[in-house]
Amino acid sequence: MTRLRLVTALFVVAAVQTVAATTHEVSILSNRFLPEVVEARAGDTIVFRVVEGSHRLSAQEGLAISGLPSGRLSPGDQLELAVIDPPGEYFFLSDAEAGMRGGLQILDEAPAYTIDNRISAGWFNPAAAGQGLLFEYVPATNVLVAYWFTFDFSSGEQLWLVGSGTPSEGRATLEMLSATGGVMNASNPVDKPVWGELTVDFSSCERATAWFNASGAQQSGQIPLDRLYLTSLCEQDL
Repeated sequence: MTRLRLVTALFVVAAVQTVAATTHEVSILSNRFLPEVVEARAGDTIVFRVVEGSHRLSAQEGLAISGLPSGRLSPGDQLELAVIDPPGEYFFLSDAEAGMRGGLQILDEAPAYTIDNRISAGWFNPAAAGQGLLFEYVPATNVLVAYWFTFDFSSGEQLWLVGSGTPSEGRATLEMLSATGGVMNASNPVDKPVWGELTVDFSSCERATAWFNASGAQQSGQIPLDRLYLTSLCEQDL
């Protein structure tokens, strides 16, 4: 009986691990990856599908990714990578265009917090005062909206971005748009080109980490975030 229980328990664990594994699809366009940031755990699979152009994929120097570099890939080709590397932040590159890269965040544990409307508030990095984000969660549609008030990498001019995405547990990846061409209180048409992607991981109602990948500026990085106000909302029961 004991042996039977042990075998059954092992079977259940194996089944849970199989169900938990996720396949992440990344489209390779002529000059960018879509999505540009992938969050995965050990046991997951990443499938790269070439839509446009000719590409040879590699990992950023000093941050090897198992399965890379690849051979030459053309439209219609695909490459499957098993996620087996240690937790951390990695970057994958294409030789099709200088600066063409995507981010891979390998996570080490299940999320400790699930996104809900209690996170709707202002958030900022204490080490970078004068800029930050407003997050708003919309329960009816399960959408996380972000308004990011920051500054341009090179010019230092004000840069306001807005984006949205669908959360999964404590994380969400948002496509961020910039807005240009408008005039205050006027009907001038506004251009909203894609700036890049922002992936947010909420560890609690008061702490989060964001990873950004600015495709046009060819910049990426990590931002620690603290809640700025309305901490009393975190104590409410939903």
